[in-house]
Amino acid sequence: MKSVFGAAAMVLAIGLALTACESEGDPTAPADSMIIVDADPQTVIVPSGGGVGATVITATLRSKNGTRLEGQEISFSTTAGTLDPPPGTFLTTDDQGQATSLLTTGTSATVTARSGSITGMTTVQTAPGDLATFILNVDPTVLTSCLDQLDILVNVNTTSGDPAPGVLVIFGTTGELTGTFNPTQVSSDENGEAASVFSPDQTICQQHCTAAAADPNTMPPRDGSCTLSITAEDVTDTFSAVPQVINETIP
Repeated sequence: MKSVFGAAAMVLAIGLALTACESEGDPTAPADSMIIVDADPQTVIVPSGGGVGATVITATLRSKNGTRLEGQEISFSTTAGTLDPPPGTFLTTDDQGQATSLLTTGTSATVTARSGSITGMTTVQTAPGDLATFILNVDPTVLTSCLDQLDILVNVNTTSGDPAPGVLVIFGTTGELTGTFNPTQVSSDENGEAASVFSPDQTICQQHCTAAAADPNTMPPRDGSCTLSITAEDVTDTFSAVPQVINETIP
């Protein structure tokens, strides 16, 4: 009988160990945790005549004692507008216990974040307002190296002169030199500001912008110079900033 009971005890111990391992790897929030959902901005400006605004939705997952929970799955849904990533996409919380989604909407919307049986929500409001200014600033305005990065800032204001939050701004380039923006699109904050950083494509920069490209035998001949303009427009392609021309003195 001892051996039978001993074997049973061993099986039970192994089962408990497996259960503990499974619970440790469970990607959904414990039943006693909480999700706090915020929108930045909480109220977005929607152009009259039919338009959309955008806001960043952040869900923060905490345990019952307030500890932020990393590595848990969260999905978002909304009563109006569109989400990026789409509704139902499982996102994993970062080391701050957070996951984010971008809401684009022309009407008020309630966004819900879910992890397992735990939910949290926030309501995004909209306010009408025609955009009057869409000003693009780039610093520096001269490239001295292919490793240079450009700080991009767009200021968006309404016709009343107030900052316009929640305007989704998309960045781009024209000319020979291309590169990447981080981020490529961003919603203006409560100050009406949308910021990004541009990094030149290293291969294209070396080919078009350096003196090494000034080879008369190339077809067509290169003169060691390149062109670049930074552009910015809103997501509806209704408003755009005057492109900022970037000069280069890359040796």
